[in-house]
Amino acid sequence: QRQHQRRSQKLPRMQYPLKLRPIVGAEQRRAAETAANLALCSAAISGNEATLLPLTNG
Repeated sequence: QRQHQRRSQKLPRMQYPLKLRPIVGAEQRRAAETAANLALCSAAISGNEATLLPLTNG
């Protein structure tokens, strides 16, 4: 369902005015990089939590 929402929010590249295409492309790349960084950080945090969980006192 999320993929469907993302597709419906993302207009085809040809529908953007010519002047906006480089800006839109850069924003899409930035958003993809941010999403990848968040996924990596989330995995690292989960790993740290799993490692520290046995050390908690109750």
